[in-house]
Amino acid sequence: MNLRCLTISSKFLRHSRSFTFRSLSTDSEKPSLFERELYHDTKVVRLVLNAPKTRNSLSLALIESLFKELQEIDAIEKIRAVIIAGKGPAFSAGHDLKELVRQRVGLFCSTPGIPLVRNIPKKIAMDMLLTGRSITAEEALRAGLVSRISKEGEEPRIEALKVAEEICKFSRSVTALGKTFFYTQVELSQRDAYSVIEEVDDAEF
Repeated sequence: MNLRCLTISSKFLRHSRSFTFRSLSTDSEKPSLFERELYHDTKVVRLVLNAPKTRNSLSLALIESLFKELQEIDAIEKIRAVIIAGKGPAFSAGHDLKELVRQRVGLFCSTPGIPLVRNIPKKIAMDMLLTGRSITAEEALRAGLVSRISKEGEEPRIEALKVAEEICKFSRSVTALGKTFFYTQVELSQRDAYSVIEEVDDAEF
């Protein structure tokens, strides 16, 4: 895996200092499946999928390597945010279809359907699953599949780093508490959700 520590000249980004880091990958002979970049005084990690020839398709090797990397990053207390990006013209083409054929995986039922129907309205999800059509960034935003999109002429990398910087301004413990509460109550009824927050408040104060 390649590692770069970059300095960006911008009014909203703090300059990164130069550091020497040990790659978390122990096998230097294998090609790098992704690169790691550090920003905001190493509080933000940007992982870049490094398979542009296949439009960063998600092979089993890449998924396993990325999962292991995220586990190791999670153990580094200073890191507050992780950005995942893709090298080349596309973020990712999705699963490596050639690999799926070899693994005899049922594409419709086992891959896109489960996360899709949990993140966007059911009718839109069914449309996409039955037709296989792609949607535009604007459609994804309206459907709630993404939280924001970059305006024309803006660089997504810079926009993502701006969001990460905003996250890093707040207390790590408060951010963690907010995330825990959100995912705990999101599927509950309103009454049960209030009960959960009362328990959290009692535990914290």
